[in-house]
Amino acid sequence: MNGALAFLVGFEFKNIKPALYAWFFNVLFSIGIYLTVYILFTNAAGSSVLAADASTHIGMFTFLDDIFSNYPGSFPFVVFAIVFFTFLYFLFSIFASGGIIAALLENEKTTFPTLIASSGEHFFNMLKVFLFNAVILIASLMVPFGIYTASSVLNYSSDGGLFPTILFYTAATLAALIFVISTLIYDYMRIFKIKNERSLYETIKQAFSFIFSNKWNILVLLVMYFISMLILYLGFGLIRNGIENLLNVILLFIIYQGFMITRYFLKVVIIRAEIFLIEKKEVNP
Repeated sequence: MNGALAFLVGFEFKNIKPALYAWFFNVLFSIGIYLTVYILFTNAAGSSVLAADASTHIGMFTFLDDIFSNYPGSFPFVVFAIVFFTFLYFLFSIFASGGIIAALLENEKTTFPTLIASSGEHFFNMLKVFLFNAVILIASLMVPFGIYTASSVLNYSSDGGLFPTILFYTAATLAALIFVISTLIYDYMRIFKIKNERSLYETIKQAFSFIFSNKWNILVLLVMYFISMLILYLGFGLIRNGIENLLNVILLFIIYQGFMITRYFLKVVIIRAEIFLIEKKEVNP
C-alpha cells in the first residue's frame, strides 16, 4: 500500500522543475554528441562506395566498416570527441542528481540557481557513491560471469545435455538480479548520503537494510514505475510512427523532447517516492 501511495505522491507539480533541470543537461550534451556523430557520417558516408548505390542491400557492420575505411578526416579524433562528450554527460548526470535529490529531500520550491548550487555542494559525495557502487557491481558480476564461462566451456567441450543451458540461464538470472539490487542500493545510497552525511560503509549498510526491510513496498513501487515507462515508450512509438511522415524534423524534435521531459519527470517521481518511503519508515519504524 505504501509503495503505491509513494508513487502517487511523486506526481507533484513542483517536481516538474527538477525534471526540466535534468533534461537541460541531457539536451546540452546530446547536441554535442549528435553533432560529432553527424560530422562522422555525413563526411564518411558521402565517400562510401556502398552508400553511393542506394539499391545495394548490405549488413549494418559491412556498411559501417565501409564508412570507416573511406572516412577522409581524422577518425580517431571523432571517436575521442564521442567518448569525451559521453564522459562529460555521465559527470553532469552525477552532478545534477545531487541537486535534484537534495531539493526533493527539502520538499520545497526550487529554482535553477539553487539546483546548480546544491549540485555543486553534493557533487563529490555523489561521485564517490557512483564509483563505490560501480566497483561493487563489477565485483558482484564476476560470479554470474564465472557461471556463464563454465556453461560455455561445458557446451563446447562435451555434450553436457541440459546442464550448460541451466548454467547459462542461472548466470543470466543472477546477473539481472544483481543489477536490479545494485541499482536500488545506488538510488537509496544517494538519498541516505545527502540526508545523513555518513561514511560510504555506513551509508551502504543503511541502504541495504532499508531495501530488504521494505522489499514489498519497493517492489510495488518498481512495478508501477516500469508500467508507467512502458506506457510512455509505447505511446511515444505510436505517435512517432503515426506522424513522422506528416511533420518536419523540427516538430518531430519537439515531440521527442516532450518524451524526454516526461521520462525525466518519471525518474524524479521515483526518487521522490523513495524519499517518501524513507520518511514513512522514520515516522513509523
